[in-house]
This record gives sequence, C-alpha cells and structure tokens, in this order.
Amino acid sequence: MLIRGEGCWILSFDWIETCAHVKQRVEEEGFEVAGCSTAPASYAPRRARLSREAGSLGLFNGLNMCFPGNFVFPMPSKDELISLARAGGASVFNRDISNPTSLARLAKECLTTELSAPADGPLYGANLLIIYDPKSKQQTSKSNAISGAPPRCDVDIHEGRLTSEVEELAIGARKILADQGSESSVTNSCSDASRIVLLPASWLIDCIAHYRILPAGQHNIPT
Repeated sequence: MLIRGEGCWILSFDWIETCAHVKQRVEEEGFEVAGCSTAPASYAPRRARLSREAGSLGLFNGLNMCFPGNFVFPMPSKDELISLARAGGASVFNRDISNPTSLARLAKECLTTELSAPADGPLYGANLLIIYDPKSKQQTSKSNAISGAPPRCDVDIHEGRLTSEVEELAIGARKILADQGSESSVTNSCSDASRIVLLPASWLIDCIAHYRILPAGQHNIPT
C-alpha cells in the first residue's frame, strides 16, 4: 500500500525471472501488476506511477486528516495509516483531540489553511476528515459487556474508550461550530460544521487500492 501511494513501480516476479532468463534488463511496463487482492483489475499501480511521473503531489494532496481513537486488527495500526496518508500527500494532525472543543478548534484552524479538498473531487467542501475504526467501538462494547461495565463511557484519552466515542466527539464538535456560526456575523460560518467529515479507515485503504479519491457514499458516517 505504501509504495503504491508513493507511485513506485510494482512488478510481478515474472519480470525478475525474465531478466534472468535473457541475462539483461527488460522493459518493466509489461510486468506491472494490474491491482491488488481487493481491486485486482483497478490498474491503480499504473495510475499512481504515471501521476508521480507527471509531478503529482499525491493522491491525498489538499486533504486534512486526523486519526482519533484506537485501531484494531485486521485494520492497520494508527501509525501505519498515518504513514499511508502522509505518503499520499495528506496533512495529518497528531495533536490531542480527546474532547469536542479541541476537535472544533482544529477544524476552525483547517478552515484558515490553504489546504482543502479539490473543487473537482468528491469531497469538495470538506476541510477536515476524521479517520477512525468503527469496529474498535464494537470491540469496546463487547469488552464492557463481558466485564459488566456499562456499554457507554465518557470521552477520555484512554485507548479503547476514546474510540468508542469518536462519533459523539464529531457530533459535539459540529454542534460547537454550528453554535459559533449562528452567533457570528460571517454569513458562511454556519457551513463550517458540515465540513467535518467522519470516515472509516477502510475508506482510506480503498482509495489507495483504487488510487482514486472515492466518494464518501456508504463510507460516510452521518453526524
């Protein structure tokens, strides 16, 4: 995934065998893989490579992302997901966002930066993408049920508890932004809340697998 995001050549092993057989280097293009297990005929490796050769700054260039909460197997770790996002040109924020106020403050800062989703892309108007793992919420709820703890927990910075509240974290931040917008004299401030988009980490992986910015669609978690 990482080398695809960076636009490197991805070749089948047949290329090595062919080079060894003819005892010289052969052209790579005929051996470029067509895709991966989840998108076997996407031709994403070729698109990624050609984009890099054309000077592209990356698939996620112009997007602001943050990764609150925990990420559980089989999802890649948070560090791995952040590496994928940065390799694709995204701007990633690692600061503590354990409460709605800090998330709302981060979203406001993103509104003042030059980075924003491209006007010709499916996420136009989105200033901050919150990438999280919905399955970790299910795991936390299951653990609480086994231990006898209540299924809902307050937002805090502990792993497993923050993740179970990521959706509520986003809801709270959007409410803060909406309230601030209603009190502001700036006419378009009320739209600030709608520019926070909550997406599962699978969206990030699918985008890389296809080397396209996919529409939020069913990936998008309404808040």
